[in-house]
Amino acid sequence: MNDERTAEIFSLKKQLRKEILSVRDAMPRQEVDLKSAQICDIVLGLEEYKQADCILAYMSYRCEVDITSVIQEAVKAGKEVFIPKVESRTEMQFYKFDNNFVVSRFGIREPASSDYANMFDPADPPNKEKHILMILPGVAFDVKKNRLGYGGGFYDSYIEKMKGHFLTKIAVCFENQITDFVPVLDTDIPVDRLITEKRLI
Repeated sequence: MNDERTAEIFSLKKQLRKEILSVRDAMPRQEVDLKSAQICDIVLGLEEYKQADCILAYMSYRCEVDITSVIQEAVKAGKEVFIPKVESRTEMQFYKFDNNFVVSRFGIREPASSDYANMFDPADPPNKEKHILMILPGVAFDVKKNRLGYGGGFYDSYIEKMKGHFLTKIAVCFENQITDFVPVLDTDIPVDRLITEKRLI
């Protein structure tokens, strides 16, 4: 892809991000909570969830889908649950969920621990035998399951490390985050399933 086309896609992404966030973040809290609960019920009913040994989840920010109930049910079921932490401008790691958080400079709750013993290491051989469900947030999606994130590229980079794993990537969003077309670069990785309060794609 040439530089001119890449620049055009970055511009389209920026505009779409602005448009979708203005709609999503205008949702009343009650609506966010209700629709989040509907989405969580769908996730908990999936075979990919039931078979997962390990859940790579996230802590919701602003008006993102709140998947707290999925995390709680997974912990109760004895599944390993990990939460992301941005450690540099290019790197994100997942650490074991223990309900102990710090708030990042972006206002996002992240695991307080940075101990390797609590980190999910994709290179660790036992992890390659586990069934892993990754639940991704995002800004905008299309029916081809392309995902527009916040622009950091952290999830795409992390998923590259997960090649060779039994990994299912599920994105959760509200119906008002679905658009006709999400502009993508060669490095953008689509998800396997997309769940809204109304449907499973």
